[in-house]
Amino acid sequence: MGQSDRVLLRYRGRDVRAEDLATIRAQIAQAATAQGAARGRSAIARRLCEGWDWRQANGALKEYAARDLLLRLEEAGHIQLPPRLQEKNNHAVPDYRQRPLFEERPLAGRVDAYGVLEIRTAEGPERYLWDYLVHHHHYLGRPKLVGAYLKQLVWLDGQVVACLGWPVPPGRSIVGTAGSAGRPSCGASVWSGW
Repeated sequence: MGQSDRVLLRYRGRDVRAEDLATIRAQIAQAATAQGAARGRSAIARRLCEGWDWRQANGALKEYAARDLLLRLEEAGHIQLPPRLQEKNNHAVPDYRQRPLFEERPLAGRVDAYGVLEIRTAEGPERYLWDYLVHHHHYLGRPKLVGAYLKQLVWLDGQVVACLGWPVPPGRSIVGTAGSAGRPSCGASVWSGW
């Protein structure tokens, strides 16, 4: 086994060898001559993922894993990363002070007296609405969600009446989570009551 074949580090199923270190060092050198965000650690990690075609099961690049790999390689003395462009803010806690625009009026009477009940996946600005409502109206506040999580809003006549949260088990995708009986194939958390 040659020197370049020796595994220096095994990280998340990927063996890092001397030839990989050469690729990483070349990306770091390229970043040193770049302008703006292209010179940062995240850009280096993104280019590595693209070059290695290192992807998650959902097809997204493993950028977080690549950034962590770069830090581990630096700690082990294999590479020297450029300085951070920004201070870390991993512990910043969102406060959800800014109230999103949504209709809030009293509902009374029977459900069938209203229009269609609609369940929509919370995407784009609706993700913030979901987080805001759960943060302000759930008795525990907005929980820290780990792993894949499907967030849905339930609308009745254009007004949100409930927030649904569906944890997705490892190995399953968010698309097609309904089981054969039309029930979710994973546990659900329901928050409502405002």
